[in-house]
Amino acid sequence: MISLQDQQQFEAEIWNTSVPATTFFVYFTATWCGACKRLDLPFLTGLTASNPNVCWYKCDIDENDYTANYCQIRQIPTFICFKNKQVISKITSSDNYTVSDWIKKQL
Repeated sequence: MISLQDQQQFEAEIWNTSVPATTFFVYFTATWCGACKRLDLPFLTGLTASNPNVCWYKCDIDENDYTANYCQIRQIPTFICFKNKQVISKITSSDNYTVSDWIKKQL
């Protein structure tokens, strides 16, 4: 999982990518978030491990508040799926099975 450091990185690597077949999952979180800590990230990211066209990013809303605001994050944990410079889907949940079902639907 790649950490998003700033809006410039978000725009360069996700929003303005020239790789049309890539699906990007961005996980919005914070170090203080108890619900975020309940998520089994190795399990969730492992669902896409065999898919070479999937990239995972992590965005700490406190360290990168501009991107969090840009993506209209109002609650955490939130996951957004981007493809072809568009938001495909968004989910806010700390339930591993709910998020895993959502991930599978995006592929």
